[in-house]
Amino acid sequence: MFKHFLRKFWWFSGLIPLVSCLFNESGNASEWIEKQKYPTTYKTEHAKIALQAQGRVNFDSLPFQASVIGAVGSDFGSTQQAWYMVITNDTISPNVLKGADSVQSFLKLRLDSLFYKENVISPLFSEDSITVELSWSNPQEISKSQRDSVRNINDSIWFNYLFTDFVRGSKAQKFTQKVLAPAKVQDSLMIPLPTELSAALATQKSRLQFVLGVNIPEAERIYRFSGPSNVKNPPCFSYKAFYGEDSVYYRRSLKDSVQMRGAQSSSLENPGENLVIHGGVRETLWVELPGSEIMRVLDSISPRSETSDSIDAHRFVLMAQLELAAPSDPQGGELSMPLPVLAAAQIPATVLSDTMTLPEAMILDSLNIKESGHSNLLFYHRDTINLQITETLRHFVQVADFGINPEFSLTLGRPMLSPKEVHNSDYRDSDTSWVRIYSNFPSYASWELGKSANLDVNLHIWWVNRQGGDE
Repeated sequence: MFKHFLRKFWWFSGLIPLVSCLFNESGNASEWIEKQKYPTTYKTEHAKIALQAQGRVNFDSLPFQASVIGAVGSDFGSTQQAWYMVITNDTISPNVLKGADSVQSFLKLRLDSLFYKENVISPLFSEDSITVELSWSNPQEISKSQRDSVRNINDSIWFNYLFTDFVRGSKAQKFTQKVLAPAKVQDSLMIPLPTELSAALATQKSRLQFVLGVNIPEAERIYRFSGPSNVKNPPCFSYKAFYGEDSVYYRRSLKDSVQMRGAQSSSLENPGENLVIHGGVRETLWVELPGSEIMRVLDSISPRSETSDSIDAHRFVLMAQLELAAPSDPQGGELSMPLPVLAAAQIPATVLSDTMTLPEAMILDSLNIKESGHSNLLFYHRDTINLQITETLRHFVQVADFGINPEFSLTLGRPMLSPKEVHNSDYRDSDTSWVRIYSNFPSYASWELGKSANLDVNLHIWWVNRQGGDE
């Protein structure tokens, strides 16, 4: 049975170029089929179906890699926190601080110049001072072999450790203090360390290892800071030594005496019963369509004959497009740029040996894109978006008799710099230059799709029906 399905499936695959004709050239499907000398009995059908879909959100709260750039702050319903695993070498030069009456240690963070060069955000901070919350662990003395072992820990192990013991756990100690806000991008955020940690760093006589987290709980936006892998401006520790009425600053270079690993964790506000998906975080919206309603409409247009096959090789979906309401305000996202909504099909185990997720391939309508921009963009002067979910419906129609529902995922991509550019990926314009389509940085945003898990959508399906045609 399945080999019979595959034989017919590959025959229909030859019709895939028809999609480009349908949406990029004049003329209708029947004319194109005739020109290609395909049998004209394969009639192209179309249906528009109003449906109520079910949505559910999946948020991955596990910390993730942020060695080059990290985000701290709150905006658009999400809060970002930076985390560092710190390993110091044997000792700060003991002669530097010898004789000091007291020493204050600081963590010095630099705003990421590349991000703020590409995205002009003003003012950086709404107030002259900001409240910074540090989460930290007691410094532990470690040997050289322990240092090498910790340094070589796999990222996934470290992320799980951070999540279990610090993000969700109770091992972190808290320290909150108001500090001077950077007035411009070139300035640094100087964060005084708690007394115990400051003293340990200033007087250490052996290698130390500890975890340090940075949060700005009262922030009105999210800020990007250079991470430990940043060559020019990585985080570093500074010391202010007091000698009577005098004080002297010393800077401790990461390159020379400190090794640091960077991560970032995200948390979301509780949306209640509202269906909300966020940009800039690892969140996915899963959408399930009512399969029985879709098949009822398709069967009413092109009824199937009785067959013993559970897999339908008579219908082949050429294009499936989902239309749903979307915010149109260009200022809706953090960076005031349109965000693409990316779809991926969930292919059920009835088709493959295991269920898998397959990115939906987009067929680009160049004429409409040049005139109105890509159809899958949020915050782009329109109150609806259109998403191509052809793979989702193509596989569903073939196995609908198994009683499954079509399901696909939606995520928010990076901001699109040129919404009316036909390409949807960076490309070479000449031998020496590349044209960038998407921003290098994610944009934090939120998209409320509804007040409940129910989602009203319109589904367009174009398919060919081989029922009764030549074998």
